[in-house]
Amino acid sequence: MVLITEYKKLMKNLRTDKKLLVPLLQWSSGKGSNIELSQKINKLFFSVDKQVLSDLMSTNNKVSHFIKYPKNPKKDDKTEFFYRDLASYYGWTLRELMANLDVIDVEDVKEEIATKFGYDNAQRRAIKIKSITNANKFTEVK
Repeated sequence: MVLITEYKKLMKNLRTDKKLLVPLLQWSSGKGSNIELSQKINKLFFSVDKQVLSDLMSTNNKVSHFIKYPKNPKKDDKTEFFYRDLASYYGWTLRELMANLDVIDVEDVKEEIATKFGYDNAQRRAIKIKSITNANKFTEVK
């Protein structure tokens, strides 16, 4: 509740509490027009008194943006098997995979993972790739 009150003070260009400088800086640095001020405060963070930096933020009229607090992503039980197998494919834990998920092109790897781990049609539909047809399956020669 205190953080919201301090944020409202910041938006009204009133003096804010120096103890809440970091979260206020995070919340207000999301807009492009606030980047210059944020960079300036970051550079001076350890060499200048925090109240001076807090006053610098509150007297700046450009600060006008609020970033929502990040929420935990919802788990999708239908594709959990794929991410376990993907982590195994790279030799990572699930935590390492989630940290590196933005640098992996998952769409390109889906078919290879499905083939390597032998997914059936239901699993293939869950990860949204083409199902196996009967012509692709091996048939026993008699």
